[in-house]
Amino acid sequence: MRPDNDGAVNQEDSYLHNEIFPELSSLTPAMLSWVDKNSYDIILVLNKDGRFIFLSESIERILGFSVEKMVGEKMV
Repeated sequence: MRPDNDGAVNQEDSYLHNEIFPELSSLTPAMLSWVDKNSYDIILVLNKDGRFIFLSESIERILGFSVEKMVGEKMV
C-alpha cells in the first residue's frame, strides 16, 4: 500500500489490496502501509508472466530501485 501525499490510500493500491491480495483484506490499509514503509524485508509479487505487480517500498531503501520504474518490468 502506498498512500498519496495526503496519507490517503490511492485507488490503485486499493485494487491491489482487495483484488490481488484478498487474504490481506482483514488488515487495514493503514496497517499495510505501515508494514510497507517500515519493513526491512523486500516483498516482491510477480504475475504469471514474471512481471512485477507489487514491490515493497523497502526495495528503494535497501537496493535503490524505484518501485514505479520496476512495476510492470519482467524479472530476469
